[in-house]
Amino acid sequence: MAAIWPTIGKLWVPFATSLNDKIGGVGSYTLLTTAVFWANYIPTYCFFRYLDHTGTFKQYKLHPGKMEPQSLNDKVVEGMRKGWWRGPPRTALMYFIFFHGRMNMTSFPKFTDMCLNILMGQVLNDCLFYFWHRASHHPNLYKTVHKQHHEYKVANVGATSWNAAIESFIILCTANLCVSALNFDLFTWLAWVSVVNYLDHHVHCGYSFPWNPWNLLIDPEIHDYHHFQNAGSYGTFPLLDWIFGTDRNFRGYKQRRLEAAMKGLDDGEKENRLDVTSDTVEATGFV
Repeated sequence: MAAIWPTIGKLWVPFATSLNDKIGGVGSYTLLTTAVFWANYIPTYCFFRYLDHTGTFKQYKLHPGKMEPQSLNDKVVEGMRKGWWRGPPRTALMYFIFFHGRMNMTSFPKFTDMCLNILMGQVLNDCLFYFWHRASHHPNLYKTVHKQHHEYKVANVGATSWNAAIESFIILCTANLCVSALNFDLFTWLAWVSVVNYLDHHVHCGYSFPWNPWNLLIDPEIHDYHHFQNAGSYGTFPLLDWIFGTDRNFRGYKQRRLEAAMKGLDDGEKENRLDVTSDTVEATGFV
């Protein structure tokens, strides 16, 4: 990395400078953010949809055989098509609200500084997201703001982009607020977009691969539980759920799974037993 990083910087600085001179800060931010988002999103989305349809790695699927209605997946694909023209204006608005005249568009960060900023940005973002996500399960907000996302009854990669417009806007604002507070340069912002995009797919993918290093940060089963039981586990990372006790239902679920495994129940029996527990909560608020 010590040899590669300076080379990347030598390529980035003249490219970013030239682009900024031609289309300005808002143009550079909007174009590159959109390009990086879709360059990450489409391959990852297609990969997990391929696994769903072919049954590849089905031994690692959290709910084998459970698929959402095709009509819902069609809506997601249609939303992705519209995202090509809906997304850029919204991205440009984020620039004017949070970064205009403040973000360095052409500098290249030290590798260690970039990694530290990305880590700090994710920690701060997860704090805001936790409280927003928890609040969105209150009945006064759930039906109008968050219920669309929970049309996916188990975690599925399609759920990453299936949010009500107002919720997408709020999540964008909280993320951009965190980055603005930490004074990210454009390059660090783009790297952060890649990391956050992948994390979103990771927690929604519906698979738990034992060799995946991201499992050290968060087990995909945690957010999957949130989808199929609609209770607790509000953070991207489990720390705040542990601090505030909103992981207690998930911990109870894991304990019952362990007990079921010790009794020799197969996966189907375990899932049938667990789906009718008292954990199932339909947006009762701060649970």
